[in-house]
Amino acid sequence: MKRSLCLIVMLAWSVALLWATDYATPRQQALAAFLELKGVDTLSIGEHTNYSYKGRPLSIRVNEWKEVEHIGFKLFNRAIAQKNETVLYDFIERYLLEKIAADNTEHAVRLALDNVKFNVGTPNEIFRFTGNETFHYSCESFTSYSVEWKRENRTVLSISFEMDYQLLTGCDAVQLEELFLKKMLRYKVKENDTVNYEIDFPEEDYFVKEGNNFLIDAIRNDLYFQRNEGKWELIANEKDAYKSLSNTMLCSKTEGNYRLNLKLDKYGYKESSCSVDLRALQQLCEEEGCTAYFGIKEKREDKYTGTLFWTNELLGYTHMLSVEMPIEALKKKEGILKGRLFVYIPMQNVTKKFFNQNNYKKIQ
Repeated sequence: MKRSLCLIVMLAWSVALLWATDYATPRQQALAAFLELKGVDTLSIGEHTNYSYKGRPLSIRVNEWKEVEHIGFKLFNRAIAQKNETVLYDFIERYLLEKIAADNTEHAVRLALDNVKFNVGTPNEIFRFTGNETFHYSCESFTSYSVEWKRENRTVLSISFEMDYQLLTGCDAVQLEELFLKKMLRYKVKENDTVNYEIDFPEEDYFVKEGNNFLIDAIRNDLYFQRNEGKWELIANEKDAYKSLSNTMLCSKTEGNYRLNLKLDKYGYKESSCSVDLRALQQLCEEEGCTAYFGIKEKREDKYTGTLFWTNELLGYTHMLSVEMPIEALKKKEGILKGRLFVYIPMQNVTKKFFNQNNYKKIQ
């Protein structure tokens, strides 16, 4: 009887572990504990608004991996948010909750170091929100944000803060690296049988969709197309090697099947190694709201080298991938690439001095 009871208890414990909700980052776990939010670790996937703090509804969101990824006041409608805006809105909701909850505690000292300025009103203004307020935000290129709420054309709350991804996410550099690695290894490539480039192609059989450059002219995101049997395709052939390489790096729709043997460069001279589908990394960065730019460095005996940048202008960071493409892999449109990845580099740290312009070749 005791053995049967023990088995039942063990089974119940196993089921509880199977369905328990984790936390995406230590920040959410610490906040849930500080606020003594009961049952958060048992919530189902999706947004939950049945919790409140001082009478104001909270937004608690659980991601598809059953991790609590957000805790904050319910202030915004995520259904109409753009890709990048979710991170910004999450920060505002979380920070206001932390600021109010930490008032007159030792945690208030740490929050004061974040350099978040209340230019008009105080955090407690949100308790007077009626739902008729209008919200607006603006940002200075790679430096700072200003957000404000107005009621009857009068500003009732205005906040400014730095464009710092660590501040926005509540994660330090090490935590951000681990978070990106976890997202990258989990990511499943989205196949799309119907490719729509949303381009008004000309009558000719060759077309360049001109993009922009990233700091120097040789690092660009132009895409190169050719008409093949009446169908427009991204160039991917041995004859136009540089154009094919650029297309392959910039766009996951380019024909090819490549694995990327990757070293993720980490804080403190550490690194993590993994192998991922190139398209998975491309699509993940695109879903983060990043814009891709690529620069070709050189052609050696058996490989091409270059650098791929994914920049997020609204959130102020860039990912940088130094990559090696074997010449044979480009010929066959499949193979193993090597790369070293740096993630969440603050854009304020990336200037023209970051590059040796002579290292990059222009695509003719």
